Amino acid sequence: MMISRPFVAGLGAVALFSGLFSNLAGCTPPPSTPKLTVVMVVDMFPAEVLDRFGPYFSDNGFKRLIGEGAHFTDAHFSFGTTQTGPGHATIATGTTPLRHGIVANEWYAQGQLDPVGCVQDPGSIMLGINDPNVSIGFSTQYLEAPTLGDSMKEHLGDGSRVWACSLKDRAAVLSAGHKGDGAIFWLTSTGDFVSSAQYFRQFPEYIMELNDTRYSDSFFQKDWDRILPASAYASVCDDDNADYEQGQNLYWRNTLPKTVGRGVPTPNRLYWPQLRSSPFGNEMVFELARRIVINENLGADDSPDLLTVSLSSTDAVGHIYGTRSHEYFDTLIRADRMMAEWLDFLDQRVGLKNCTIVLTGDHGVCPPPEWSKAHGLGGERFLLGDIFGAVNDAMTKEFGPATDNRYYLMAVSTPWITLNESPLLDAGIKIPEAARVAAKAARDFAGIADAFSIDALRHAPREKLSKLEQAVLNSSFENRSGHVYMHIEPNHYRRTPCAGHGSAHAYDTHVPLVFYGSHFKKGQYAKRVNLRDVAPTLSATLGIAAPAKADGRPLIEALLVKPKK
Repeated sequence: MMISRPFVAGLGAVALFSGLFSNLAGCTPPPSTPKLTVVMVVDMFPAEVLDRFGPYFSDNGFKRLIGEGAHFTDAHFSFGTTQTGPGHATIATGTTPLRHGIVANEWYAQGQLDPVGCVQDPGSIMLGINDPNVSIGFSTQYLEAPTLGDSMKEHLGDGSRVWACSLKDRAAVLSAGHKGDGAIFWLTSTGDFVSSAQYFRQFPEYIMELNDTRYSDSFFQKDWDRILPASAYASVCDDDNADYEQGQNLYWRNTLPKTVGRGVPTPNRLYWPQLRSSPFGNEMVFELARRIVINENLGADDSPDLLTVSLSSTDAVGHIYGTRSHEYFDTLIRADRMMAEWLDFLDQRVGLKNCTIVLTGDHGVCPPPEWSKAHGLGGERFLLGDIFGAVNDAMTKEFGPATDNRYYLMAVSTPWITLNESPLLDAGIKIPEAARVAAKAARDFAGIADAFSIDALRHAPREKLSKLEQAVLNSSFENRSGHVYMHIEPNHYRRTPCAGHGSAHAYDTHVPLVFYGSHFKKGQYAKRVNLRDVAPTLSATLGIAAPAKADGRPLIEALLVKPKK
């Protein structure tokens, strides 16, 4: 097993990996390096659903990983922009937005009207589709830190293959990293699997076959009904067709059963978003993952490989219906059964004894405020436009009207308020002072518990910051994050969608974390851990340095050497 100098230095007092384990188990060598590491990220996966839905999981899916793996029951993200981009970037790099730079799914740059997507790159060519109407490419240009896959490439060489797949571009690209061999995602606007020229000179034929045969259209007008008896849904869900559900946003009904693409003659831009927002979207991702394993021969030799599989449909369903809905419950139960089939496939293809598997989420979710309020937890909805107006009015009162009928604000997109620096600088107003006024105005808005000037936090002594202030600072990155961070009141959310995320509250930061494989001591671990710890822990099992900017730690308490058989 290769141990690099940076890895040894990173462990510090923990000591050399193999030496540590020889002390624990006599002279028994560490277990074999896993041939394939699989990181399973369920999008919108609050930790509480493991308990609430647990009785209905199959024995060979999530329960298998949890029962035979190391289950960390109090795992959290340590930042407040709990979204898909920042979540996947943190899992992959072992650090927070403060160092990896992915502060949100998108952000506003000065002088630009449209937001910047976190993996958007107009200079990169999209592969897998020939459509002149689809021209925006994708890359890791905004990812400021190396990933676990990048570290594998550096220390183990190009023989180690690094792949990622998802319905979402940001989930796949950020997980594959700068040096990955492939990142495959899906276009909701066309129903095609695509990628970026960052990873390929020529798009893989076996994936192009999915497009040529219109695999995504094979679900057209497929019925989606409950997979379990109705009594199961009644026991863990709110009423079907709850008033707060927003199926109408997809021209869809709020009750099960429903039909994907009902009422349209052919697959189109109405059908594909419905497909993404159904359990069948996850089915597509698992099929894609199987094809990657087979055609790329992942786990087939002694060079360790990495595959990240991100299940996006749980997030799409949760946004529309909430995690108390029949739809979300059914989607996760079906994902559990797909997971069981996936584990069987890995066992047959690679051998589970040769795999390390991680099960986690990229963020949790705030319940629909109406549900929270009905259960005595408080909760209201607010309009972002009202916040924009209230803060801009307060700044106008403080500084006078901006010249040329401009606004002092560029955008309000929770949790960020982004100032419009041009009129402020023209008026001789210093940006930190403007941020202070904006933060004060935001605090006075109903539904906002607190607001923080990022500039003020950056200049404050780190040791004097509260836990919340540190989480806010961890969410920021120079010239990308907004000037003011809004800490929303518990159980409050904007008008649409039905349910969402993006706060520092525990319901957003707390996600499942399970490690499965021969390197791990099975059991439950109640100590609070951080999602920054995933990449350093997996690096330890591979005997390599953690990614260069990682500031998490290897979860030594769960690592265990087993005698070679």
